[in-house]
Amino acid sequence: MLTKRVGFLLRLNALVFAIFGLFLLANPELALQWIGLVSQEPRSDSLSPELLWLARAWGISLLIASLLMPLVASYLSERGLRQAGSAMMVISFALSFLIVIAPGEWVLGRILSIALGTLFGFGYLFALQGRRRNL
Repeated sequence: MLTKRVGFLLRLNALVFAIFGLFLLANPELALQWIGLVSQEPRSDSLSPELLWLARAWGISLLIASLLMPLVASYLSERGLRQAGSAMMVISFALSFLIVIAPGEWVLGRILSIALGTLFGFGYLFALQGRRRNL
């Protein structure tokens, strides 16, 4: 049961990462506005090329993770899934915390990102509660 729960969460989290990674690649200005890191005012001169490059690099990193997570869910043993689930739980909570302390405005996208990351963190925590059975 643990393998099914952690595997499902990894695949679902991969879908979320892929969507946001593509969003960052396609339109980094809007993605940064959506999470409140830059002002909501439509000023193209307010974003530096370095910040746009960083947003696109973040998007590529999320796409890489979204490609690897289903592979992890499919091919790792229960012990490996426990370790991946534990790491993803810490990462989910840490990412939510970083979004909380990030500079910028509190907008709906930021609140949803924090809620989604925290929900994934607690989901991994719940999924890891299973015991080793049927070995």
